[in-house]
Amino acid sequence: MNLGSACVAALIVVGGGFGTASAGTETILSCDFDAEPIDQIIGTGGAIVGQPTAIAFDAYVRSAPFATPSLEMADTWGTGARAVTFEFLNDWEITTGVVDIAMDLEFQSMDNYQISVREFNGASQSFATLRFTLTGGVSHTDADGGAGIITTYSAGTATHLELSFDMDARTCDVLLDGTPVLSDETFGIADRGVGSVLVGLSHDADSTGVFSVDNLVVTATETPSPVDPASWAGTKASYRD
Repeated sequence: MNLGSACVAALIVVGGGFGTASAGTETILSCDFDAEPIDQIIGTGGAIVGQPTAIAFDAYVRSAPFATPSLEMADTWGTGARAVTFEFLNDWEITTGVVDIAMDLEFQSMDNYQISVREFNGASQSFATLRFTLTGGVSHTDADGGAGIITTYSAGTATHLELSFDMDARTCDVLLDGTPVLSDETFGIADRGVGSVLVGLSHDADSTGVFSVDNLVVTATETPSPVDPASWAGTKASYRD
C-alpha cells in the first residue's frame, strides 16, 4: 500500500492560522489525494494513508477541476443522502481544545450537497451540517437547531471552507473563502467529541449533482494522548509494500 505525501506530513507542525496547523496543534487528518491513481475509486484505508474510512457510493479520484488530484462525488442514485466518511488518526474523538477543519470545494452545478461533522464511528451527533442547496443557499443545522441560511455559494469556481469547533465553549465558527459566515454558534452536544467528517450529497429525487473536494485537513490543539514518533514510523512502515 502506498503512503501518500499527506500521511508522511501528518505530524508536521507549521506556522499558520485558522484551518492550518500552528504551534500547539497536531494534524489528525490530511487528505490531498495526490498519490492516488487517477480515475479510480478511492480506497478506504483511513487517515494513516490519507483516505476515508467508508464510502457509501463510488467516489473517484480525478485530475480536474483542481490543479492537483481531488475526490469527485456524483449523484448517480436518485433519492437519499449518501456520504464519504473521513475519521482521524488513532480513531481519535476530540472532546477538548479546538478542532479546525478545512477543505477546498468546487461544485459543477447548483444541486444538493452536504458537509457534516459527527462523532467517531457514528453519525447521530450533529456538531454541524452544512447543506449547499439547489437554490444557492448554504444552510447550517446542528444538535440544538442551528442557524439556518448563513450564506450563498456559486458553481464552477473553487471555494475554501473552514469550520472551527471550540470543544470547551461548545461552539462552532464557519468561514467561506476567508469570510466569517457563522460565529460562536452553540452545537448542543455535551458528552461526545468531534470524530468524523462526512462529505457527500443530500436528499433529493434526481440523479444529478457533481462536486469535488481537495486538501481536507483537520487539526486539533488537544488529543487524547501524544503520538510517539517511533511508533508513528513503525506504523508507516507496516503500510509499505
